[in-house]
Order: sequence, then structure tokens, then C-alpha cells
Amino acid sequence: DALPIWQFRMNSSNQLEFEADFDGATDLSVFSTTALNLNAWQYITVTWDGSLSKANVHLYSNGIEMTQSGSS
Repeated sequence: DALPIWQFRMNSSNQLEFEADFDGATDLSVFSTTALNLNAWQYITVTWDGSLSKANVHLYSNGIEMTQSGSS
């Protein structure tokens, strides 16, 4: 089995975004529904169990889980 390729970034709307690719196409895409505050230090974390379920991706800002949307 191939290992997934993943990325965690801030998108053009200043939202956190996590994507995982298992087979050459984006299979999992999750993003926060609120934008990050710019020009301020923030502690950002993502947890993920490696599955294709968006319910198993969690985005945090300063220790608080962010509301998210996406597809899997």
C-alpha cells in the first residue's frame, strides 16, 4: 500500500486547510469555516487518523477545535 501524500496550509481565504491524496487525486479535503487572525501568533494543530473520513480530521487554533467543512 502506498502512503498518502498530505498537506496542511492556510488557503487564500486565510482558512486552515488539510488535504490527503491516496491515489493521485485529492481524496480528503477539510478546511476551517473561519479565517485565521493575521499578524498574530497562533498555535495551530491538525490531528488525523489516516482514514478517508473527514470526521477523523480535527483542526485546532490555540487549543480550541475549529468548525470545519470539506469532502471525503
